Amino acid sequence: MTTVPLSTARITRHYSRDAWREARRRSIGASDAAAIWGASGWNSPYSVWWSKVGPMEADEPDVIQRVGHAMEPLIAEMFTEATGVAVYDPGDFTIYTNSELDCMACTPDRLTADGMAVVELKTASFSSATIGRRISLSDPDAVAASNDLLRSRAGVHRRADYSTSSRARNVLHESSQRHC
Repeated sequence: MTTVPLSTARITRHYSRDAWREARRRSIGASDAAAIWGASGWNSPYSVWWSKVGPMEADEPDVIQRVGHAMEPLIAEMFTEATGVAVYDPGDFTIYTNSELDCMACTPDRLTADGMAVVELKTASFSSATIGRRISLSDPDAVAASNDLLRSRAGVHRRADYSTSSRARNVLHESSQRHC
C-alpha cells in the first residue's frame, strides 16, 4: 500500500454546504468507503451509488449531527490534552483530494498540527460510554491500551504502531471482561 502525504493533496474550500455536497458527489469519501465495505450502520453500497448519480436531495443535519458538530472544538481540546498532539481545524467545507487518485477524497474534522495525520472527532454513544466506564482505571495495562487505541483510532499512529493498536484492543477486551 502506498501512502500519499496530505501535503500533496489538492485542497478545495467550499463556502456553502450545498456546494460542498455537490463536490462530494465526484469522489468517494471516508464515510462512503465504510458503506461500500459494509461497515456503516447508516448507508449501504447502493445508497452511496445513488448519492453520486441520483438527484441531489435535501439533506439538513439532524439534531444529533448538529450536536456532534457543535461538540467538535471541545472533543479536539480533550484529544490534545489526552495525547499531547496539537490539532487544527481545516474548515467545515474543505475537501482534500488524493493527488494520485482523484476519486478519493475526505473532509477531515481536524488535522495534526504537522499536517501529517487526519483526526476524526466522534461523540460517544451510550453503549460505548458504558464500555469505557467499565474499564478499571486502576489497571495500568488497560489505561495504556486505552491511550494506544485512542491514538490509533484518531489516525495519529504511524505504520510501526499497528501492532500496538491490536494489542490495545485485546487488552481493553480482556479488561472489560474482568471488570464487567
